[in-house]
Parts: sequence; C-alpha cells; structure tokens
Amino acid sequence: SQVAREAVTREVQRCQRSTPAAEKSAAVISSVKKHLAPSGFGQRSRPGAAGAVKASKARKAGKRAAAEDGEDDASDVDAVARYEEMVTELRAAKAAQRATEALVKDLEKANETLSQRARFAEDEADASRRTIAKLKLLLADA
Repeated sequence: SQVAREAVTREVQRCQRSTPAAEKSAAVISSVKKHLAPSGFGQRSRPGAAGAVKASKARKAGKRAAAEDGEDDASDVDAVARYEEMVTELRAAKAAQRATEALVKDLEKANETLSQRARFAEDEADASRRTIAKLKLLLADA
C-alpha cells in the first residue's frame, strides 16, 4: 500500500512537471507568430502582370532619365551594383523567412507532442487518483 502511494505520488509530480513545458511551448509559438505577423508571415507575394508592367515602365523611365541627364557609365555600374545588393538582401530575407517558418512548424509539432504527453499524464494521474481512492476505501474497510 505504501509502495503504491509513493508510485502514485511520483507519477502525479511527473505530470505536474510536464504540463508547464507544454504551456511554455505554446507561449513561445504564439510569440513567434505575433512577431512574424507584421512582416506578412504566411503570405506569398507573387507579382502579377500589373507588377511586371509597372517594373518594366520603371526601368524604361530610368533609362530615359539617365539618357536625358547625360549620366556616364560609372553611375550605371553603381546602380547595377546597388540593385544586385538589394536582390541579394531580398533573397537572404526570404531564406530567413522560410527558415523561420520551418522553425515555427517544428515548434508546433513539439508543442503538439508535449500536449499529447500532458494529456496522457493527466489520464494517468486520474487513474492513479481512482486507484488511491479505491485503496483508501479498502484500508477504511479493513
């Protein structure tokens, strides 16, 4: 009887320790999602035909302005370098966003696992409580 009580006590304590971990994991996931929400997390930006037309018009306008100003090739090289730098930064930002989205998915999976473990532990704790109640009744009858 004493051994059973100790086993039940240990199991209940283990359950109590596992539940806060699931709550912490859920809090981390929600804070990560809140942090990413302003940056358009989960939204895909695909330029449509209107975006392509605008970009084409902007390039043509830039070429006309450069021709009218009489700018030399050095400024064109600088502009190309700045453009390439912006493209590189954009690619890096998109890669970072994909990595962050993957991290969020991993955190959600871990949270689900922890939640399942917590539910299982709660079920075991309930069973242990029922066993303790039965043992108390048996001890009271004896």
